[in-house]
Amino acid sequence: MRDQLPASQTDALVGGKPATEQAPNKVQPPGASQRRLKVAGKKNLAVIRSGQDWLDTSPEERELYLETMHPVLIQGMEFLRDHGGEVGCYRCRFMDIIDPTTRAADKDRTFGLAYFDNLASLGRWCKEHSTHLAIFGGFHQYPKKLGHNVTLRVFH
Repeated sequence: MRDQLPASQTDALVGGKPATEQAPNKVQPPGASQRRLKVAGKKNLAVIRSGQDWLDTSPEERELYLETMHPVLIQGMEFLRDHGGEVGCYRCRFMDIIDPTTRAADKDRTFGLAYFDNLASLGRWCKEHSTHLAIFGGFHQYPKKLGHNVTLRVFH
């Protein structure tokens, strides 16, 4: 991922200290979702948004995704939410896309949004941690099980 960032050619992208130290992944009090939270920035904070869209999948692919990929994705997002401080993740939320007209959660489209102390921590979680290895390994088996006819859309 580093080679896709022009700044990495001249900068090691080492994360700086946060403007104010915050307890990583502290559970918010009841009602916190009803107010706007301000998070102080820091140099080279790594932000990742990863999306999944299985809206147009066939019934067979939908079943495969929901039985194999989605559960390990949830486990990875829950690890980052609950224990992310162990790997340099300040916060992680896994969310459903909300229909702008009906305000209903679209259960066929989701995304994770995570903030890491720096790009190296994100890279280590991706390459070394069992939760991401399960996601990554499962995804590489997924197309084979469908004869490489995949309509699932994912992005980072």
